Amino acid sequence: MTSPGSGPSRRGALAERQQRAVVSRSPLALAWRQLRKHRVALIGGVILIILYTMSLFGDFIAPYSLDYTDRARFFHPPTLPRVIDAEGRWHLRPFVYRTELVDPGLRKYRNVTDRVYPIDVFVRGEPHRLFWIFPTTLHLFGVDPAARLFLMGTDQFGRDLFTRILYGSRISLIIGVLAVGITIPIGLLYGGIAGYYGGRIDNVMMRLVEVIIAFPGFYLFLTLSAVLPSDVGCATRFYLIVIILSFLGWTGFSRLIRGFVLSLKEREFVLAAKAIGLDDLRIITRHILPNTSSLVIVVAT
Repeated sequence: MTSPGSGPSRRGALAERQQRAVVSRSPLALAWRQLRKHRVALIGGVILIILYTMSLFGDFIAPYSLDYTDRARFFHPPTLPRVIDAEGRWHLRPFVYRTELVDPGLRKYRNVTDRVYPIDVFVRGEPHRLFWIFPTTLHLFGVDPAARLFLMGTDQFGRDLFTRILYGSRISLIIGVLAVGITIPIGLLYGGIAGYYGGRIDNVMMRLVEVIIAFPGFYLFLTLSAVLPSDVGCATRFYLIVIILSFLGWTGFSRLIRGFVLSLKEREFVLAAKAIGLDDLRIITRHILPNTSSLVIVVAT
C-alpha cells in the first residue's frame, strides 16, 4: 500500500519529465540530433574536418616548401618510415635511410644502410608563412638533410608530392568554402524576399535573375582574365575569378529558395508570426529561411 504523499509526488515528477521533453529545440539542435543517428555521415564529417585542418596547416605539416626541388632525386619512390633496421633491430623512433641512384635510366634507387636517420618533430626547415601571415621555419616533422623524407615520392622535377598535394588541397578545398560562403547567403536573402512578397516585386526580381543567368559564362571568363593584372600569381588569379563568379552564381539557388518560400509563407507558423505583429524581415530571417535548411545543406554539399 502506497503512502499518502506518493501519488502527488509521482505526478509531479512525471509532469516535470514531460515538461523537459517538450522543451523547444532550435533548428541547429534538431539537425545535430538527426546527424548523430547516421554513423556514416559522422565519419564523413570527421574526414572532412581532418582534410580542412591539414589544408589550413599545410605549410607547417609539409616537410618541404612548395618550391623545394631536389634535381638529383626526380621520380624518387616513396620513402616509407620504418622501425626495424636492416640488421633486424627495433628502434623506438621511426627512421629512414639515405638513398642513392643506382640506375639513371630506370631511375632506381637503393637504401644506404650504414646509418639511420630518425624522423624528428618540430624541426627547422624551409621558410614559410603560417596562415599566410607569420613567417617561420618550423615544420611538424623532418629528417637530417643528408636523407630525404618523400612520403609520396617526387615528380619529374624532384619536388615532393606530399608537400604539393597539401598545398594543392588548400586551393581546392578553400574555393568550395568561398563559393558556398558567397552564393548561399545572397541566394537565401534574395530568393526569400522574392518568394515572400510575390506579385510585382517577385516578377521584377526574377526577371533580373534571368538576365544574369542568360549572360554567357565563357565570355565572362575572357573578360575577367583580361581585366585582372598581369603580375598576379596563378593562385591569386584563380581565387579572384572564383569570388567574382560566386557573386554571379547565386541566381539558380535563389530560384530554388523562392519556390520553397512560396510554399512556406502560407503555413500556420508564418501566419501566426504575422498575427502577433512581427515585421517582415524578422519573419523571413527567423521563421521562413531556417526551414529551408534541408535544401541549403543539399545545395552547399
